[in-house]
Amino acid sequence: MIIVILAMFATASSIIAAIFSLLKVWNKQKAEHVLIKKQLEAIIKRIIEVGMEKDREIRNLRESIEYLSKKPPDLKILEKKQKILDSMLESLSESDRQQISEGLHQPLERGRADYTAKLLTKIEHEVKMIELGIYRTKDGKEYDCLFFKDDRTAQAIGPLPEGDQIGSRGVKFSVTAKTKQEAKQNLVNKIGPGKYV
Repeated sequence: MIIVILAMFATASSIIAAIFSLLKVWNKQKAEHVLIKKQLEAIIKRIIEVGMEKDREIRNLRESIEYLSKKPPDLKILEKKQKILDSMLESLSESDRQQISEGLHQPLERGRADYTAKLLTKIEHEVKMIELGIYRTKDGKEYDCLFFKDDRTAQAIGPLPEGDQIGSRGVKFSVTAKTKQEAKQNLVNKIGPGKYV
């Protein structure tokens, strides 16, 4: 009888430990999602307000990931990217901040570089997901079209400045959509005749 009770106790302890492990992983993924969304919002702001090109943002992220993946990792890039991510942590809840801070500030340099590269890879993926392309109307106006999967919205920014001109651009059209394809079509319906180029 005692052996059965001990076996049941051991099984229950294992199940509880597994549940706590799963909760820790889930909490970390949730915190990463919040951080990535904040970073994505900052990138979108640069695209809209400063006219930063999405391709350039993606290229910068890709280069940083490559430098962090080197053995040993590029410490200057690691320090720079950690500072950026640390500054984003300030806007997160205490529990989310702690989850990510553990990964960013772990004792091993390789571990810090790998975790930072993992976050940047997720951000890069999200930036790529938002791009719908340039839409040109029949009268020649061009709009930079973006899709925000989590918010289920799509926006047309512009019209874009002509040639090498620089100018601020705002959101001209906004629609709701569940998928990238639906976002493209809904923007076409809203903007009017033209085509993606």
